[in-house]
Amino acid sequence: MAYQRGDIIEIVFELPYNDNSKPHPVVIISNDDVYEQDGLYIVVMLTHMNNIDKYSFEITSDMLVKKGDGKFAQARCHLITNVKDEDIISNHSGRNSLKLKAVDRLVTHIETVALR
Repeated sequence: MAYQRGDIIEIVFELPYNDNSKPHPVVIISNDDVYEQDGLYIVVMLTHMNNIDKYSFEITSDMLVKKGDGKFAQARCHLITNVKDEDIISNHSGRNSLKLKAVDRLVTHIETVALR
């Protein structure tokens, strides 16, 4: 398993309202068991767009393992997909990760706004 829960990676994310799919950062929210079972990661899309709604989960610098770039960032809690290693287009060796407590809070927020 090349990546862990909380790692921020980049994939081509197909948005439901846009015909032009393009690379987006995503954060891995699944655990190791998911990867061991099916060879995939469950991820949620990240963006710097500052449209705030109930599906927003702000990512602050204190949630990151490495210091962030200071730009506003959020997870879009309804934009979830699964990816395999070959779908990952970049890992940017300098890429960051969310701290595990932040991932837990993100998953709880996803459950609340998108799954209940």
